[in-house]
Amino acid sequence: ERRPPPARSEMSNDTLLILGDSWATLLTAALRQLYPGKVLSRAQPSTTATQWDEMLGMSPALAAVRSVKFVLIVLGINDARWNTVLQRELQQPVLSIEQPLRSLGAQLLAVNPQLDIVSFGYDLLCSGGPFETLEAQCGPGRANESAPCYNRALASLQRTHESAAAAVNRDAGGERWTVLNLQGALQAAGGVAGAGIGRPDMSTYTPTRFYEPDCLHPNER
Repeated sequence: ERRPPPARSEMSNDTLLILGDSWATLLTAALRQLYPGKVLSRAQPSTTATQWDEMLGMSPALAAVRSVKFVLIVLGINDARWNTVLQRELQQPVLSIEQPLRSLGAQLLAVNPQLDIVSFGYDLLCSGGPFETLEAQCGPGRANESAPCYNRALASLQRTHESAAAAVNRDAGGERWTVLNLQGALQAAGGVAGAGIGRPDMSTYTPTRFYEPDCLHPNER
């Protein structure tokens, strides 16, 4: 007896694998409602790009990488937070964020050369976010006078993802890694004039109602 083809959500070549930190964890529930295929999450809150680069070979996620078509990477913000601590509190040199992202992307494609990688450099945060160690440079982060400085720190993560993806694509000889620019999306949803997806208003913070009280993790809005 001939069996019907598997449902779209059961086809491995449509499966989306999510790797990353707490933002990746939070996105999983939404993507399971929106994405037409199957969604697997191997996200680990508080992890860094450096940790994922170092532990991928020992991670249960590695087996999943071999059988999926798409991987979403959400990483970098915890690296940036550690860098502010290293720079100010410990007087240590800033660690590269781009290098572990590049290495991670290369590892993923080595395991599955047909993989399509997607990532983004987060969205801008609200006032009083996790970059408290930038206060000496930017001020306390409670007023919009400090927003441009804080926003530049977040915007740099977008450029880091784009640079890492460009390097991996050159080595792969094709467009295997796409970087989305979502910065400004929450500002636009909150009615910030002139803001749009990929067009943030760098002079102001994202409205606080879209974030948990820590101003780091988006809420269900």
